[in-house]
Amino acid sequence: MYVTGPNPDAANHSPPEVENSPAMGRDIADPQIDPASNALAADVVTEAPTVAVENPYTPEQLAVIEEIAEEASSMFCVDATFQPSGELKDASINTKGWPINTIAMLDGEKKVCLPCEGFTIHETIDGYVWLMESVVAMAPGRKLCDIKFIIGDGIFAAETILTKLGIEDTCHVILDHHHLLILEIGSWPKAFGLNLFLHLKEDLTLMVKSTTFTAYQQALESARAKLCNHPDQKHAKYLERHIHSMRHLFANHIIQKFAGHLNFQGNAPAETNHASIVARIGSLVMEPVTLIESLMERHFSISSERNHCILVCHVRCQALAVQSTDVATREALKGLSS
Repeated sequence: MYVTGPNPDAANHSPPEVENSPAMGRDIADPQIDPASNALAADVVTEAPTVAVENPYTPEQLAVIEEIAEEASSMFCVDATFQPSGELKDASINTKGWPINTIAMLDGEKKVCLPCEGFTIHETIDGYVWLMESVVAMAPGRKLCDIKFIIGDGIFAAETILTKLGIEDTCHVILDHHHLLILEIGSWPKAFGLNLFLHLKEDLTLMVKSTTFTAYQQALESARAKLCNHPDQKHAKYLERHIHSMRHLFANHIIQKFAGHLNFQGNAPAETNHASIVARIGSLVMEPVTLIESLMERHFSISSERNHCILVCHVRCQALAVQSTDVATREALKGLSS
């Protein structure tokens, strides 16, 4: 679905409906990319021909499946596409100043799905608030308090989005590790300067990646020792005020204690969707209305591909079930084909 508007006040208006668009957390995304490994994958969200067979799953198995789906759908990975970099530097995105804001999620099989994409004039917290409120408005049975994690870059560091959405007691912000540490665009290289950051990089990386408090504390003390005699003490203050005091937003040894975190360390699903947009549409130098049309056509195309994949899977399972002589195997295959 696409929601567009110049400011977050537009959230009070009903977003346009898209034919055959599924509910929140079951939207269509590029089936070719797995967010965790970048491996080829094809997840399908559609209704398929059913076969009247007994449910092959036990109540315990069903409970686990439902729990996985619930945890995955409570995580929002958010980002906005502006000028691309690296391998995509020749592609022009949003040169007219219309960032494509993506809210990406994972389905029960940890495949990328999109509850919403939208346009705002600038990338702002209010814009993301509007988009997330729009997602919930388009998803029957969902509430803002169902969002357990918001994963993004430094724009969310102040956690004001939680207060604006009224979910500060039920949701965590997780900062993308890539946007903290990478030399080209990272927040910390910009704050410390390239030379000093390279001197601190090993310690800062350990503070982010360490899975124990002891390892984190050792890295912190090492960074403090390197900065204590630095002529510009603003860097030591930055370490304390903007890194150590905000460690709950990025430190693995803290995040791993959050129920349902799924070992996420960044907003790869949102970045994956951006790559899919460029691969499917190419140069995006066009008027916003034309771009929306192209993006919607992209979704319909991906949906058709997924429908084909799931239908092929169901037909193959039905054929194998007919051939199987083992009762348990036959019933399991019938369950997969339903």
